Amino acid sequence: TVIRRSWFPKTDVAPYRYLARPTEEWLAKQFAFRRPISEVAYELLASNNRLVGSSADMARTSVPLALLEANGYRAPEMAGNVTKSFLGVDLECAQCHDHPFDRWSQDEFWQVAAYFQKPTEHQLSVQIPDTERVVVARNVFVKGKQSLAEETGGRRDESDAEHFVRWVAYDRDSPFARNVVEHLLRAYMGLALRDSDDDATRSLLEKVTGRLTQLLIDSRFDVRQLQSAIVGSQLYQLELRSLSSQLNSIRVLDGEQIYDSLRTASGHEIQRNDLATAVALGQRERFTELLRPDERQHFSV
Repeated sequence: TVIRRSWFPKTDVAPYRYLARPTEEWLAKQFAFRRPISEVAYELLASNNRLVGSSADMARTSVPLALLEANGYRAPEMAGNVTKSFLGVDLECAQCHDHPFDRWSQDEFWQVAAYFQKPTEHQLSVQIPDTERVVVARNVFVKGKQSLAEETGGRRDESDAEHFVRWVAYDRDSPFARNVVEHLLRAYMGLALRDSDDDATRSLLEKVTGRLTQLLIDSRFDVRQLQSAIVGSQLYQLELRSLSSQLNSIRVLDGEQIYDSLRTASGHEIQRNDLATAVALGQRERFTELLRPDERQHFSV
């Protein structure tokens, strides 16, 4: 669920909820066989991207079509999904204009979007909406990288799109591994480096994220090793002790309060001792009795 939600967040909302179950089942099967998470990501992205404009092959694939269907088969949406969810880079704000708070330009957004465009005359290119500019696919995340069109004399084919997807999942310069770590830290501990304003916390999280990212790479992207490292870390144990302390200070509702809350939530009036009928009060008393703790029982936290 964590991976599915982090990679394809739209599958949590209508009208794309129908994609959640098959995607989770497929992911669970892959991880049950201890497939590297980089390999799983590559297969998902490459398989979906090969099917752009090829509806005849869609019925034959066993790979979930979450990337295609949750993004309406549209290249800009697919590009935004991949860059944000797989790389942790907010490129979408540059779709209509240069990014107002980051270095990304509108041309760069559409150069990435071109990777998810159906090739036209063996060329992965796209015309930027409301302009006359046409850009070819280019990996904008690698500094100084020319487009493959320039490197190959202007000819392109679909394998170049797979080349980009392979870079996303496997290349050591790709932020994919770090992004996986950040998603799991948020899921297990509610911690996210980019959300922290405290310098000390940011410094600690930076060190933890860096070490866990290296561990994930060294383990050949074994996500189970990463999970074990997180839950076995001192930081996670401290978080558990803090949470346990908070839970011990929480005041638990008694039976009468729960009964009254349920009636209110279901649209019924709260029953008052001086106005309710004997039958109604009897029901309330029986419910309360069921939730009354047995003093002979002992509980430990």
